[in-house]
Amino acid sequence: MTTAHALTRSALVMAGLLLFAVGVGDVIAGWAKIGQYRELVRATAAVERPDPAALKAWWGEIKEWQRKDCLRYDRKSALIKPQMVIEKLYEITKGDAFVTSDVGQHQMFAAQHFLLNKP
Repeated sequence: MTTAHALTRSALVMAGLLLFAVGVGDVIAGWAKIGQYRELVRATAAVERPDPAALKAWWGEIKEWQRKDCLRYDRKSALIKPQMVIEKLYEITKGDAFVTSDVGQHQMFAAQHFLLNKP
């Protein structure tokens, strides 16, 4: 399946959800939205691909950040660290858990320290 096909399918699914949400009486308005989604799909499919050299440089920068081990923290601290709590939660549940959080630093701790093995 090409990117354009995938985008078109996604747009039609969104449009279908829109039709469902607006109800039978508003079908005409919903069909107008489908036309807008088609235009969005066409515009998105025409977007240029990133420059391979720039992309390679970007991945090099990311790999350098990864070498710094920026998620390291003091595991011997007398204070309870939020990273440790999330890691222990993962260890206890073996990853078989639904994890939710509010938006903020605790969301980042959960994303970085609860190893996700499922979407």
